Amino acid sequence: MKTDDLITALAQDAPVRWRLGRAVAAAMAGGAVIAAVIFFTGIGVRPDAMQAAMTIRYLFKFVVTLALAVTATGLILHLARPGVPLGAWRWALLAAPLLLAVAVVLEMMAMPMSTWGARW
Repeated sequence: MKTDDLITALAQDAPVRWRLGRAVAAAMAGGAVIAAVIFFTGIGVRPDAMQAAMTIRYLFKFVVTLALAVTATGLILHLARPGVPLGAWRWALLAAPLLLAVAVVLEMMAMPMSTWGARW
């Protein structure tokens, strides 16, 4: 028996319990819940969370996180299927680093040069 024949025979016998999209969605939901529990029990909520939520810096963190989540999900769904080309998802990996680079440049343009070292 050749390897391809064995793989075909095994694939025909195996029942599909979870579709890939559902499995990824369940894993992401579970991961988000676990991360939230660890975050809020370990660090807690900022005392000035409502005031901080009004700033662009605070909201931008969610934009970067969303960009990472979308690109990671797209790549997972493509890489989990053998033979599926990555296509544009390969370039989507650059979204979060480019967003961060633009944010750094804008921050440096907005803040006076004398305050750059104060954040370290």
